[in-house]
Amino acid sequence: MDKCPVCQRPLESNLDVDLNSNQVTYKGKTFYIQPRQAEFLYAINEKHPYMVPHDELSLMIWGKNPPRLWDNQLTVYASRLRKIGEKHGFTVVCRRDEGYKLVLL
Repeated sequence: MDKCPVCQRPLESNLDVDLNSNQVTYKGKTFYIQPRQAEFLYAINEKHPYMVPHDELSLMIWGKNPPRLWDNQLTVYASRLRKIGEKHGFTVVCRRDEGYKLVLL
């Protein structure tokens, strides 16, 4: 697996998100998350290791009809996934003007 020459983190994701069951498999461990969290994690995993802009992430999760406070909901999903990730070896990075990014530890 290729690694970043600067931080030595993997460039390819070995995290798997099953949207039918909301099951996540990473580093040989399986756990379950809420459906929208699964959609969020799936979307940023698909773009790993790149930053996903807020509006693109919204489109990937809700399509052309996002909820009224979609940006707040993204913040909540990211926060909850950070807590889950602490136990499983990943995190979600948010840059206010850029978007969200999955970081595998």
